Amino acid sequence: MRSALVALLLPLALLVSLPAAAEDPPLPLPVSDPVPAERPRVALVLSGGGARGAAHVGVIEVLEELRVPVDLVVGTSMGAVVGALWASGLDAADLKRILAETDWREAFSDRTPRQHLAFRRKQDDDSLLMKVRLGVQGKRIRMPLGALQGQRLELVFRRLTAHVATVDDFDRLPIPFRAVATDIVSGEKVVLAGGDLVTAIRASLAVPGAFAPVEYQDRLLVDGGLADNLPVDVARAWGAEVVIAVDISAQPLPREKLLSALQIGDQMLTILMRRDTERQLTELGARDIAILPDMGEMTSVDFSAAADAVARGERAAREVAGRLAALSLPPDRWARWQERHTQRPAAAPDVEEVRIGHDTRLATSILTARLETRPGRPLDTAALERDLARLYGTELFEKVGYELLPGEAGGVVLDIEARRKRWGTSYLRFGLGLADDLEGDTQWSLGARLNLLELTPRGAELRTDLRIGEEQLLGSELYLPFGGAGLFFAPRLGYARQDVPLVVDGDVVSRYRREAFGAALDLGRSLGDWGELRLGLERDWGTLRLQTGSRSGQPLDFDEGKVYLRLFGDTLDSVAYPTSGHALFVEVAHADEALGADGDYDLLAGRWQGAQSWGRHTLVAALEGATVLSDLGPREPFRLGGFLRLSGTVPDGLFGRHLGLARLVYKRRLGGGLGRLVDAPLYLGGSLEAGNVWERRSAADLDTLRFAGSVFVGLDSALGPATFAWGRTDDGEDRWYFYLGRAF
Repeated sequence: MRSALVALLLPLALLVSLPAAAEDPPLPLPVSDPVPAERPRVALVLSGGGARGAAHVGVIEVLEELRVPVDLVVGTSMGAVVGALWASGLDAADLKRILAETDWREAFSDRTPRQHLAFRRKQDDDSLLMKVRLGVQGKRIRMPLGALQGQRLELVFRRLTAHVATVDDFDRLPIPFRAVATDIVSGEKVVLAGGDLVTAIRASLAVPGAFAPVEYQDRLLVDGGLADNLPVDVARAWGAEVVIAVDISAQPLPREKLLSALQIGDQMLTILMRRDTERQLTELGARDIAILPDMGEMTSVDFSAAADAVARGERAAREVAGRLAALSLPPDRWARWQERHTQRPAAAPDVEEVRIGHDTRLATSILTARLETRPGRPLDTAALERDLARLYGTELFEKVGYELLPGEAGGVVLDIEARRKRWGTSYLRFGLGLADDLEGDTQWSLGARLNLLELTPRGAELRTDLRIGEEQLLGSELYLPFGGAGLFFAPRLGYARQDVPLVVDGDVVSRYRREAFGAALDLGRSLGDWGELRLGLERDWGTLRLQTGSRSGQPLDFDEGKVYLRLFGDTLDSVAYPTSGHALFVEVAHADEALGADGDYDLLAGRWQGAQSWGRHTLVAALEGATVLSDLGPREPFRLGGFLRLSGTVPDGLFGRHLGLARLVYKRRLGGGLGRLVDAPLYLGGSLEAGNVWERRSAADLDTLRFAGSVFVGLDSALGPATFAWGRTDDGEDRWYFYLGRAF
């Protein structure tokens, strides 16, 4: 991960060259499991190195095979991760299984699975908006202290160490343990010997710039590799008589591979960190054992090569097997050591109490209502992780973590700590929209959305949208929860202007401009994280103006006034390229002259989309329909056309009083993304579509359906979805499409 963030790390590199901290005082020997006098006290020291740390598992596998007892584990960064898991009572087989089964790309992501987002946050997932959010605090725009807060990674560690969750003295773990971190304020090395085990691991692993610093006992801690990447001295201060030191840290690159400024900067950091590592290696005595796996060109973020790294660690340990065997225990004594130091996860304890600590304006009851975990039930780790995901999905918190504390009746107290975002819970998002048919018709939009959250203890919000370009928009909605059962009011105001094409024989001959001001008031009910129901009243004042070159026709004014009932549902895992879940929208509306409409009419509209995946393969089905149930209708007809809406036709080029569309999309994920830990999936796919628009309902039958299909390549990037496609209709109309920032 260092190489990807070296520009952020350069200002911190000098920390490594600070004078070494004063020698650590000897640490007391653990009272729970004294070392027998007839054998030496053995410490295993594991260096940092990111994904290369999987080699530590291979070394541990050989230690277990040779029956080598270890009395203390000391680790830095990824060495602290592997060391803590082993010290907690897991064995080498467990560690290998964890490496194989963990989705590291997901673990190194703070993104809440979309199905766990609060429904209003799903509504924020607009097609024009980038994924990056800027915090708004007062009049200032602020950035997080790190690219990642470690939310999901910490939950992985919690799950893996749940069997020792109530241990707060690391000497009382099955194997005593120490983690090394760096105080980012003073540059001092910090040896963590107690407290919350997962927090200690996270502090030791917090690469500056990649992860936010960890607040721990009034210190601000980051990756221990900056101060002591191979902490042999910590083991020696503890009283170790034999140190087994495993170094998997990066080596300087040869000259021919120094091809960029980033590589030069990374080389500088490597040299500075190697200086201290080599000093630690020179302090090893005659009885100590250094294990130096040859990691080849494996990088610190290449978790896909974990199995190879384990094998490299195993080979390096076997090269010194003779020396390790000198520390071996007889089988009977090894069995007793294993019995004391290898624990299986215990049965789930009962939850005696649930606490939520937070520093937002929200009432605690609002947060408690989002929890599935309840007192009096056995602890369900999977349900608890869903609970934390739902809390984190409110977008209010920098991190939502938990600790399990000893209960009074033999169970546990679940202590959830939800820390408000230090850079502000309100946020600003920007977006870019670009559409091009490769024939000279290009449309663009720039957008921004400002969300002001937690305005009241019940969670009132103000959302404001601004868009400029081919489509112009300015609008705000105030969301006002009241009472119970998820009830809310939602008044809104807005202005919108859009140019819509007039198409003859597949060609755009002109455009007309729709311009409208509107106001609405909704009474709604939240349906959990999956949807909401709204009953509303809307009033619009607008103008339709024909655009013909530089001349325009006479404007046509229109008024709309209607009541409606709208149902929204959304469990999709992605708006742009869904692989699972469903989305639903249904509207029943009545326009009336008494409400200000130009005429009375009834309208029914709906759409549904569902996605299902099998490995890299995904099918997405969709249905859409709209109809006017009376002789009169709105000034503007329903529109169809464009990519996946009869591909091959002009976007929005077909119009009528009745609309029907069905489509089936297949796509295959081509790769894991743009990087080892960056999830920007690339897709190749195609579609089959059938539909049309009609002026008369009686004309809507199978004989008048139009058929179309498409092929496309899509990338789901941080800037939004990017899609390049070609579509063709059954009557020979075809068109190319390029979209950036458009969902489909």
